[in-house]
Amino acid sequence: MAGNLRHWPMNSSASPPLDAFEWLLLSLVAQHDGRWYWYQLDRAIVRRLGALDRPLSASIARLTAAGYLAGRPPADSRPKYLLGPQGHTLLREYGLSPLL
Repeated sequence: MAGNLRHWPMNSSASPPLDAFEWLLLSLVAQHDGRWYWYQLDRAIVRRLGALDRPLSASIARLTAAGYLAGRPPADSRPKYLLGPQGHTLLREYGLSPLL
């Protein structure tokens, strides 16, 4: 396997254009592509980090606007998330696998 963000130099100019929180969010979506609702992402992040350090909806909106995620906004009655075209490209370009 090519790489894993746990060992990725986040301050490197070659690192992905995401911070660690956004990468965790993108990784969770990649692992559960199309099957998770926003509240399931929220619970998974809280389990890993202990708490959210920022509003999840703002991060989802930013990643969706940038094309990393695709899906409906949290206000939708069935907000499931998928990797967007840029999300797939990012994983391929950097040879990174989602965090487990």
